[in-house]
Amino acid sequence: MMQYFNPYTGVITGTTGSDQVFGFILTLHRFLAAGETGKQITAACTLILVFFCLSGLYLRWPRQALNWRVWLTLDWAKKGRSFNWDLHSVFGTWCLIVYLLLAITGLNWSYQWFNDGLTRLIGDPAPADQRKGGGGGGQRPGGGRGGQEQPPPAAPTIDYVAIWDSIQKTAGPDLRGYNLRLPSAAGQPATVFYLLKTAPHERALNQMSLDPATGKVYNVSRYAEKGVGSQLLASNYALHVGSYFGLT
Repeated sequence: MMQYFNPYTGVITGTTGSDQVFGFILTLHRFLAAGETGKQITAACTLILVFFCLSGLYLRWPRQALNWRVWLTLDWAKKGRSFNWDLHSVFGTWCLIVYLLLAITGLNWSYQWFNDGLTRLIGDPAPADQRKGGGGGGQRPGGGRGGQEQPPPAAPTIDYVAIWDSIQKTAGPDLRGYNLRLPSAAGQPATVFYLLKTAPHERALNQMSLDPATGKVYNVSRYAEKGVGSQLLASNYALHVGSYFGLT
């Protein structure tokens, strides 16, 4: 839930009625306001859309494939069913790229297997330490040695001044906004997503992890340093809603 507060006094001023309205619209768009069942329905319909786009492209493929007029213009001399087919195929060609873009970016949220496959296909290789995986087996939740319950984790120590200083030094004078995610227990890093004034769109986020107690920066991942494929993956939302292409 989003809360608004006075930046000078810290007093929470509550929420706006529009939050609930737009939240419902988002739920309706993604899940048909029907939870997991609606999610599976929209995901299946998106797969069907991809099938119709690709099968339609196959049926549409003309003999003169290099002639752009055949793809994108109507033959007004045709009549009847022949003209209807031409109308369907030409309009379908104009819409094809948009439909496929909306469908593929939507499937990236609908199915984890699709997201994983797309990441392997066009994403940057994972760092060596991530490829090696985590360390030892660890302990099962709720039990320590001899079946004894573990005490609740200690709350993290947070120095907001040190964190803000590290954010400013890392991002530089072009800092436009940031999102700070604090850890749930001591000894874990905090994560900061920040946006620069020079960012091409609102999802061209940079990321850093740091020590919340001292502000020491552990690592930084910058959008501009990613490969083209990883930039597209990070821009999935911007591609889906169209903001990736600017005002147009």
